[in-house]
Amino acid sequence: GVRFSIHARSACWTADDLEDVEQHAAKVWSLDLHGRSFDDARLAALPHFAALEILELHGAPLTGPGLAGLASLPSLRVLRVRLADASRLDLAALPHLPRLEVLSLTGMPSELAGVAAFVTAAASVTELSLAAATVPRADGSLRLPALEQLTVEMPRIPPWITIPPTLRRLTVHASAATDDDVRHALAACPDRLETLGLRGTPVSDRLLAELAR
Repeated sequence: GVRFSIHARSACWTADDLEDVEQHAAKVWSLDLHGRSFDDARLAALPHFAALEILELHGAPLTGPGLAGLASLPSLRVLRVRLADASRLDLAALPHLPRLEVLSLTGMPSELAGVAAFVTAAASVTELSLAAATVPRADGSLRLPALEQLTVEMPRIPPWITIPPTLRRLTVHASAATDDDVRHALAACPDRLETLGLRGTPVSDRLLAELAR
């Protein structure tokens, strides 16, 4: 076998847990933070983890300012956030993360702000997943220049998502979408699109026939 640290994959449920993990910060490769203890104030003061590549937040009551704390994670490559109890999320505080490739936002609130700043900060993201019970409102167009894989799980496809020419894989779970909604999204997709998933999206046979292109 290969020697490894038991701290490489760490999980925390309380602030005290995080303080314990901080003592071994140089060895932490992935970190899971569970529950309401990790709010904006706690995340804004996130310790420095030089080697951390994967961060997952489960049930985080974020509104946005806490995202500034991710600046202490220079090696961050994967960020998965399951939000809780927020009516608005301001993405403007997200710092520039040049190594961030995978981003997942689940349980999104009804309003998104700071989208333009977010696009700049997350310009290197190649895989994006967005999930919400309702379609959020947004204050700008979301267009990530390096995006290759997009997953949308909402009742309908948000009009503020702009599909870039780099997209190769599109997955849509939109229970209230119409043929026209899907047709509009596909019209924006590059001809080099390789994978299309429509599970749970009520498209008709007529639309499927148009996929021949």
